[in-house]
Amino acid sequence: MSKITTKQAMHHLKMLMKSDPDYAYGWHSNIAMMCYDSIMKEHEREQTEYDDESTKHSVALNIGDDAASRFMKLCFDVVTSQDMLIKDKDSE
Repeated sequence: MSKITTKQAMHHLKMLMKSDPDYAYGWHSNIAMMCYDSIMKEHEREQTEYDDESTKHSVALNIGDDAASRFMKLCFDVVTSQDMLIKDKDSE
């Protein structure tokens, strides 16, 4: 079995992400939820005040989604943000 380099592995992942938007969005969703979990844990630790629970969750979801979108674009040059996916489907 031959070993592949990190560069080859990243290239392979990038090609998979570009050829399969659902696969890319699966990565996006996992990254976004890790961010969400971390933010919610920080809210609890800091006892951050919000008007209501839905605002706290909305803030964490928006930050997580943005962070995941930025990561996916930086690492794999794919667009996975909710806004861009909606625009792409509307243009079909």
